[in-house]
Amino acid sequence: MDECSAPHLVVARLPSQVVGTEFQAVNTRVTQLMLARLFKTLPLQGRFAISVERSRGRTEVMCGFEHASDAEEAAKAVGACGVAAYEGWASQRAFDLDGKKESRLAEAGMRRPQQSRL
Repeated sequence: MDECSAPHLVVARLPSQVVGTEFQAVNTRVTQLMLARLFKTLPLQGRFAISVERSRGRTEVMCGFEHASDAEEAAKAVGACGVAAYEGWASQRAFDLDGKKESRLAEAGMRRPQQSRL
Protein backbone atom coordinates (compact mmCIF):
# COMPACT_ATOMS: atom_id res chain seq x y z
CA MET A 1 0.00 0.00 0.00
CA ASP A 2 3.00 2.23 -0.43
CA GLU A 3 1.49 4.00 -3.42
CA CYS A 4 -1.50 5.27 -1.45
CA SER A 5 -1.51 6.80 2.02
CA ALA A 6 -4.28 4.65 3.45
CA PRO A 7 -5.33 5.34 7.03
CA HIS A 8 -8.64 3.42 6.75
CA LEU A 9 -8.64 -0.36 6.35
CA VAL A 10 -11.13 -2.95 5.08
CA VAL A 11 -9.89 -6.55 5.25
CA ALA A 12 -11.18 -9.56 3.33
CA ARG A 13 -10.32 -12.65 5.38
CA LEU A 14 -10.03 -15.64 3.06
CA PRO A 15 -10.84 -19.18 4.21
CA SER A 16 -7.91 -21.31 5.34
CA GLN A 17 -6.67 -23.67 2.69
CA VAL A 18 -5.40 -26.69 4.59
CA VAL A 19 -4.82 -29.96 2.76
CA GLY A 20 -3.83 -32.77 5.10
CA THR A 21 -1.35 -31.16 7.45
CA GLU A 22 -0.06 -28.52 5.04
CA PHE A 23 -1.25 -24.98 4.41
CA GLN A 24 -1.86 -24.31 0.72
CA ALA A 25 -1.32 -20.82 -0.67
CA VAL A 26 -4.44 -19.18 -2.07
CA ASN A 27 -4.38 -17.47 -5.46
CA THR A 28 -5.38 -13.99 -4.35
CA ARG A 29 -5.02 -12.19 -7.68
CA VAL A 30 -8.63 -12.95 -8.65
CA THR A 31 -9.86 -11.65 -5.29
CA GLN A 32 -7.79 -8.47 -5.60
CA LEU A 33 -9.14 -7.80 -9.10
CA MET A 34 -12.72 -8.55 -8.02
CA LEU A 35 -12.52 -6.10 -5.09
CA ALA A 36 -10.87 -3.41 -7.24
CA ARG A 37 -13.63 -3.82 -9.84
CA LEU A 38 -16.30 -3.59 -7.13
CA PHE A 39 -14.75 -0.49 -5.53
CA LYS A 40 -14.65 1.24 -8.94
CA THR A 41 -18.45 0.96 -9.10
CA LEU A 42 -18.78 2.88 -5.82
CA PRO A 43 -18.87 6.69 -5.52
CA LEU A 44 -15.43 6.89 -3.87
CA GLN A 45 -13.78 10.30 -3.56
CA GLY A 46 -10.17 9.31 -2.89
CA ARG A 47 -7.60 6.70 -3.72
CA PHE A 48 -7.44 3.13 -2.51
CA ALA A 49 -4.84 0.37 -2.61
CA ILE A 50 -5.10 -3.39 -2.28
CA SER A 51 -2.41 -5.79 -1.07
CA VAL A 52 -2.15 -9.29 0.38
CA GLU A 53 -0.99 -10.17 3.89
CA ARG A 54 -0.14 -13.71 4.99
CA SER A 55 1.61 -13.07 8.31
CA ARG A 56 -1.35 -13.58 10.67
CA GLY A 57 -1.84 -17.31 10.06
CA ARG A 58 -4.34 -16.83 7.25
CA THR A 59 -4.52 -15.02 3.93
CA GLU A 60 -6.02 -11.53 4.11
CA VAL A 61 -6.62 -9.04 1.33
CA MET A 62 -5.95 -5.60 2.79
CA CYS A 63 -7.85 -2.69 1.22
CA GLY A 64 -6.62 0.73 2.31
CA PHE A 65 -8.63 3.91 1.71
CA GLU A 66 -7.57 7.54 1.76
CA HIS A 67 -10.91 8.79 3.15
CA ALA A 68 -13.02 7.45 6.03
CA SER A 69 -16.19 7.91 3.97
CA ASP A 70 -14.75 5.73 1.19
CA ALA A 71 -13.85 2.99 3.67
CA GLU A 72 -17.40 3.18 5.06
CA GLU A 73 -18.88 2.88 1.56
CA ALA A 74 -16.64 -0.09 0.72
CA ALA A 75 -17.37 -1.77 4.07
CA LYS A 76 -21.09 -1.42 3.44
CA ALA A 77 -20.72 -2.93 -0.04
CA VAL A 78 -18.84 -6.00 1.23
CA GLY A 79 -20.60 -6.41 4.58
CA ALA A 80 -17.57 -5.65 6.75
CA CYS A 81 -17.87 -4.94 10.48
CA GLY A 82 -15.67 -2.89 12.77
CA VAL A 83 -12.68 -4.68 14.31
CA ALA A 84 -9.68 -3.68 16.42
CA ALA A 85 -7.19 -6.29 15.27
CA TYR A 86 -4.86 -4.17 13.12
CA GLU A 87 -2.56 -1.53 14.61
CA GLY A 88 -1.83 1.79 12.95
CA TRP A 89 -5.11 2.41 11.13
CA ALA A 90 -7.53 5.27 11.79
CA SER A 91 -10.45 2.90 11.20
CA GLN A 92 -10.64 -0.79 10.42
CA ARG A 93 -13.29 -3.24 9.31
CA ALA A 94 -13.14 -6.87 8.23
CA PHE A 95 -15.30 -9.56 6.64
CA ASP A 96 -14.98 -13.25 5.85
CA LEU A 97 -14.93 -13.92 2.12
CA ASP A 98 -16.52 -17.30 1.48
CA GLY A 99 -17.57 -18.67 -1.91
CA LYS A 100 -21.15 -17.41 -1.69
CA LYS A 101 -20.11 -13.87 -0.77
CA GLU A 102 -17.38 -13.89 -3.42
CA SER A 103 -19.97 -14.74 -6.11
CA ARG A 104 -22.28 -11.95 -4.92
CA LEU A 105 -19.46 -9.38 -4.83
CA ALA A 106 -18.16 -10.43 -8.25
CA GLU A 107 -21.64 -9.90 -9.68
CA ALA A 108 -21.92 -6.49 -8.00
CA GLY A 109 -18.55 -5.51 -9.47
CA MET A 110 -19.89 -6.04 -12.98
CA ARG A 111 -22.10 -2.94 -12.68
CA ARG A 112 -21.06 0.14 -14.57
CA PRO A 113 -18.34 2.11 -12.71
CA GLN A 114 -19.16 5.52 -11.21
CA GLN A 115 -17.96 8.47 -13.26
CA SER A 116 -15.18 10.49 -11.68
CA ARG A 117 -16.37 13.71 -10.08
CA LEU A 118 -13.01 15.44 -10.55
